[in-house]
Amino acid sequence: MPRNVNDRLAQLTPQQRAALLGELRANREPRQDSDRIAAAGREDPLPLSSVQQSLWFLDQWSDGLAFYNTPLALRLRGPLDVPRLRSALSTVVARHETLRTRYLATPDGPRQIIDAPAPAALELLDLSGLPAAEREARTRETASREARRRIDLSAGPMLRATLAKQGPDEHVLVLSMHHIATDGWS
Repeated sequence: MPRNVNDRLAQLTPQQRAALLGELRANREPRQDSDRIAAAGREDPLPLSSVQQSLWFLDQWSDGLAFYNTPLALRLRGPLDVPRLRSALSTVVARHETLRTRYLATPDGPRQIIDAPAPAALELLDLSGLPAAEREARTRETASREARRRIDLSAGPMLRATLAKQGPDEHVLVLSMHHIATDGWS
């Protein structure tokens, strides 16, 4: 007997599948407006979730260290349209509030403020005129420095991007996000 729902559905005859779909449609109740969760307003500071509060608290005690940075370096090969990359980063930031959120200490405890979408910053670093070994060393230094540079939760941004040009068709995109805005592999 199949344990997986998809396997069980695949074993149904067309008549059984039609009967099941008919039954599901007949039992479906229309959603009421009262069933929907209302979106919270974004004008006023909002409380933090328990996980955000924990990360905020730990960040306050990190003594300016970048323990909670999540760095990523991507090697891009082929022609690259830098304005489109910048636009794509801006689109991602506009779409995801967590990348536009700042975390402030207030008399009522820590609060989050979601900023309006704004163009994403993309730092450009042209290493293409350097010898290959020096290009690689400078790229590694840049990625390492960025991973160690603390993200200020009260000022943002939660996403930083640096593009290191290696040559006409080779770039390394270095991204750094605070763990409060991204969860990586877990």
